[in-house]
Amino acid sequence: MSLKKVFAAVLAVLMVVGMAPSLSFAAEGDKVKISVKPSAVRIPAGEAASLEVWVENTSSENLEDVEVMLTGEFDPKFLWAAGSGVDTMQPSKVIEGTIAPGDSKKAVFTLEAKDGQASAQKKISAMAYLGDTEIGRKDGIEVNIQESANGVTPPEEETMTAKNYPVRIDNGSKAPNLIKGLYFRSVTLNFEFADFAFSQYDRITATVGQPSDGGIELENMEYEEILIDDGTRESRSMKVRVRALAGAAPGFYTLPITITAECAEGLTAPDGSSTLTYQLRSFVKVNESEGDEQAATEFYISKYQVDKENIQYGDQFDFSIDLVNTGSDDLSNVKMRISGLATDGLTLVDDTDVKYIDVKSGATETVTYRLEASEKIGTGRYPVTVEATYTPKSTGTAAEGGAAEARTETVTAYIKVTGKPTEEDEPQTKQEKPVIIIDSYTYGGENVTFGSEFPLTMILRNTSTSATIRNLKVTLSDDSGVFSPTKSSNTFFVQSIAPGATVEQTVEFLASYPVTSESNAKSYTINVSYEYEAMAGGKLMDNAFTSNEVLSIPLMHTDRFSVGELYVDSQAYVGQQSFVNLSFINEGKSTVYNLSVRMEGENMTISEGNYYVGNLQSGTQDSFEAYFTPQEAGQAKGTIIFTYEDANNAPKEIRKEFTVEAMGFDDPGMMGGMDPGMDGDLPAMGDDMMVDGEKPGLGKGVIVAIVAGSLAVLGAGAFITVRVVKKRRRIAEDEDI
Repeated sequence: MSLKKVFAAVLAVLMVVGMAPSLSFAAEGDKVKISVKPSAVRIPAGEAASLEVWVENTSSENLEDVEVMLTGEFDPKFLWAAGSGVDTMQPSKVIEGTIAPGDSKKAVFTLEAKDGQASAQKKISAMAYLGDTEIGRKDGIEVNIQESANGVTPPEEETMTAKNYPVRIDNGSKAPNLIKGLYFRSVTLNFEFADFAFSQYDRITATVGQPSDGGIELENMEYEEILIDDGTRESRSMKVRVRALAGAAPGFYTLPITITAECAEGLTAPDGSSTLTYQLRSFVKVNESEGDEQAATEFYISKYQVDKENIQYGDQFDFSIDLVNTGSDDLSNVKMRISGLATDGLTLVDDTDVKYIDVKSGATETVTYRLEASEKIGTGRYPVTVEATYTPKSTGTAAEGGAAEARTETVTAYIKVTGKPTEEDEPQTKQEKPVIIIDSYTYGGENVTFGSEFPLTMILRNTSTSATIRNLKVTLSDDSGVFSPTKSSNTFFVQSIAPGATVEQTVEFLASYPVTSESNAKSYTINVSYEYEAMAGGKLMDNAFTSNEVLSIPLMHTDRFSVGELYVDSQAYVGQQSFVNLSFINEGKSTVYNLSVRMEGENMTISEGNYYVGNLQSGTQDSFEAYFTPQEAGQAKGTIIFTYEDANNAPKEIRKEFTVEAMGFDDPGMMGGMDPGMDGDLPAMGDDMMVDGEKPGLGKGVIVAIVAGSLAVLGAGAFITVRVVKKRRRIAEDEDI
């Protein structure tokens, strides 16, 4: 920006606040007239509004790429131009193209008032530039900010420097909105670190507790996140799930946060202790209206729970998840998948990791997994992730151009377990075995097709809070013989994973058909084995560790059922049967189920038009034939419909349509255009009539007799044709037997 623009912007600010000196800036001549819509902007605190700046060319020349700039009482704490960035107090936009003399064009700005602001009136200015030259301006544009719903302003947190706090809540974040009486919603808490935090503290933990002001509640009793570990930044944010109670009044509510900062070796906190503990607050806003985007959600995971208060090593317990369907459609085959289990951690007891359930409209269903804490498990909080994948019926219809898209709801539970004490009766946490788990995994979609390649992507997590995993060897194997790696070996290495950290790894696999005579569409498993070492307290642990996990991959078949070319009699006659035939084959590797064929038509009657095939085995071919009789001359339309269930139990339908031209016996086409019984252009013939002057012609009665005889022959021929077709069909059936 030129010095002239900067000076103009500063001058506009001084004029707004009444501090402008008694001097004026003479522009090089106004070439435009500036107007705004609306004339005065009103913005509720926490919301945004649009301001249109119209530039009218009052000069006699074309104006190219006019720049519009706003300046005045902007401040990130109360009023801002959204999308303009945080490095300027003078947001600007360029009106691209030409503004001809007498024409007008606009630049649109989005003004945002920060949450919690009291009612206030701000003044801003709009200026137009061609390059560095100001060509017009409008001052005194009013922006009125309306206070929050309950007039409450979130209080500012104490600064870091006031008490040497190493971390605080980022107050520049917008307070999330909740709608009272609705379900739990994820809320992201952003943190800021002081410069000294990474050198003075080895570990900083944030714990969110249950709110005490009664308007909101956490989904779980508390949430905990490690923000700094070993003096390095681990996280800048954390997510909690919060719900506004039905009786909550609109306004701001407090989330209490406890920060625990453990000093590095040889250092102390400002109060002289080795551990600094202090309280922070974040805020959420509760709205009365249901205009929030979450109101459109139709399905969600409400909560999870365990049936034991204190889980010890070796204990079995039920882990339950509630699913709520608030939509108008019944949901079928909601896919539930649990992950984060490990042989030496939490495992399934006589249960599967993938389940399918139905959730009717307005209903709540509970899904329960039976888990066991290993005898070797260490004391700690173990993450277990549950995914619920479903396909809504009322969106993405074929009329809108495509099938409905699947959606996934995810929740991660942290289950606290007490491990077995050591022989020295020391706290298990000091001697805990570092556990590696697959935090989540994907395989390129909802399922994998037999015979295709797919990427298996795994997120590996070190669940230990104190030990670093080193020299990790991961081996993938398959007992069924279905999966084989294509672009690498089945083994990979990871050098190290810090406590609580994750790494991502992808292996390409081919899903082959099993050796068995027929493969089923179901979930097949991949075994994951770990071998690794661990460092704790700066020392290498004595033992080398091993563990195992099992991944479940659902496999589907490619539908290769096909229908051949349709054969139909080339000519059809009113009142006479015609023949239609086509073949079909199952070229796939698995059976096609409940196959049936039927024929429908217009201007025809149909005989033998239904054929129930049943199950069509792989590689089997069959045919369908039927007879139809046109009712009137003209077009007769028929449709042959195949319905079946493929190997994935999905219903399918194939339609083959045909049209034939049905002729009647009085159709002129029967005699090549001559109408029997009409003289037409034939000359009169007498007994002495000569043709070409040589031979006598036939009499009129003879011609009529010949035509009648021809019609009789044609009728008999059509009848014989039908009889021959039927006879061929019976012979073919006898040969098949």
